[in-house]
Amino acid sequence: MTDSLPSGRHAWFRPFRGNPRRRTLVLLLGTGVAVLGVNFAIENHGDASTRAKGPQIPTFYVSATGDDNASGTTPGTAWRTLTRVDQHVFKPSERLLLHGGDRFTGHLTLKAGEAGQAAKPVQVGSYGSGRATIVGTDTPGLSVFDTAGVEISDLVLTGPGVGRSLDAGIDVFTDLTTGARLAHVSVARVDVSGFRDGIAVSAANGAVGFSDVAISDSTLHGNRDNGLVSYGGPLDPAAPRYAVQNLRVTGVQAYANLGNPRNRTSNSGSGIAVGSADGALVQGCVAFGNGTHGVAANGPVGIWAYDATKVVMQHNVSHDNHTGGSADGGGFDLDRNTTDSVIQANLSFDNDGPGFMDFSAVKAQPSARNTIRFNVSRDDSRKFPGYGSVDLSGWLDSIDVHHNTVVQTKANSKAPLLKFGLHITNSTVRDNLLSPRGGAVVDSHQAYTTAQLLLQGNEYDTPAAAWRVVWGTSDYGTLTAWRAVSHQEVAQGKGTATIAPARLRWTRAASWDPTRTPAPELPVGSALLKAGLDLRALFGDDPGATDYFGAPLTVATAVGATQPAP
Repeated sequence: MTDSLPSGRHAWFRPFRGNPRRRTLVLLLGTGVAVLGVNFAIENHGDASTRAKGPQIPTFYVSATGDDNASGTTPGTAWRTLTRVDQHVFKPSERLLLHGGDRFTGHLTLKAGEAGQAAKPVQVGSYGSGRATIVGTDTPGLSVFDTAGVEISDLVLTGPGVGRSLDAGIDVFTDLTTGARLAHVSVARVDVSGFRDGIAVSAANGAVGFSDVAISDSTLHGNRDNGLVSYGGPLDPAAPRYAVQNLRVTGVQAYANLGNPRNRTSNSGSGIAVGSADGALVQGCVAFGNGTHGVAANGPVGIWAYDATKVVMQHNVSHDNHTGGSADGGGFDLDRNTTDSVIQANLSFDNDGPGFMDFSAVKAQPSARNTIRFNVSRDDSRKFPGYGSVDLSGWLDSIDVHHNTVVQTKANSKAPLLKFGLHITNSTVRDNLLSPRGGAVVDSHQAYTTAQLLLQGNEYDTPAAAWRVVWGTSDYGTLTAWRAVSHQEVAQGKGTATIAPARLRWTRAASWDPTRTPAPELPVGSALLKAGLDLRALFGDDPGATDYFGAPLTVATAVGATQPAP
């Protein structure tokens, strides 16, 4: 991997990347991790050996009361240390089980020449009662280096602290430049804290990378830079090469990853950052309380993607994320070089920055053909009125934002609900429900033509006397005046916008939401249930399959994220 950092808004700090066994400890002064008042139960998943098929699978055991001179092949002849484990070359289908409840200091490394077959993965986990703990020192707790065909589960990894660690708790990395992608790495039911990153999946510039990587049902907290991150070398949009193909992140809790207060050149403090990915799913995840110490001009975000294509973020919650600087601190973001991606049916609330954002600062790194739909934002951009709750900024092309519910509940909110920066082209904003409490409903740095950015069918839940749009250098106090000049909110020669009380109800949470946070929806019988535009019939656009609550769509004509039952 080159020593240079990729250019752009989100350039990543990268430590030395050689053989994990030869890494050098570098001490960094940092700050402690604030402990949030949240406890997650550690589920006892039992003996990993009972979940495997058949006794014919070679299994090696490690116990705090074991003996490194023993065979290691039964619980009664278990090894004692991770140093002894690393002396063994693991063949496909072999298993390594650490005794639940025991603590093992050091690191594990699976490297080239070990594992390597997706159909016959090497399994690493716990046996007995509870989960084993790996206590990291000056290296990753567990490395997968230039190999794959590996499944890791039911472990706790504790690092030396955010002021010391230069490595990820679980580090999946390759610098191989020839051959096929390394296939199949699975990480499930782990708890990782006290490292630079909780879990990192990466490839050196020009390396073959990985495919079929799954991270599920894990808790990543109290790390310095990120809970989870994937990344690769600088991306060439004309000939993209991605570090990972088919990445699945499901059921991950990422919290209190606070960022590096000494790093002012690249962002730190994100919950889940999907970079250099060709095909990714982020689903059923929660990111909160991240980013407080991230002071770089390119700040952290709860859940976001960059240098990626075909990313789907759905059924996630991102809330109370922060930034220690003057940028970002938002809920969700599609960033530079992100294309053909969807953010749908997610909940964002009480973040310092935007609830939902699409951004690219560089003309040569545009974000394009992305969709943001059926999401809920509540009281976002609470720290920075220069952002919007939904924010489109920079070199963007063909971005569709529709059927979102964007709400401010606190009086005298300053941030606009919709914020548009410069350089947007071929984009639409339709059928959204916008409920401000002090900020402008729309604030655009540029007076866009309808060919560049088109607003249609949106509901503005605000008294007419408080209605306000900033459009380029002009400020409009009525929909009529704005429409006459901008030609926005017109379809087929007729005005489309609605200004009416929405009378939102907050009575239920989505079944997929683990935080059980009530979401706003229109009352039964509301005229706004038929106030939106039929995107398929009028424009040939596919609105999607379901609304925020998961109800199937027939004709999506209600404004906002929830649709009436068919």
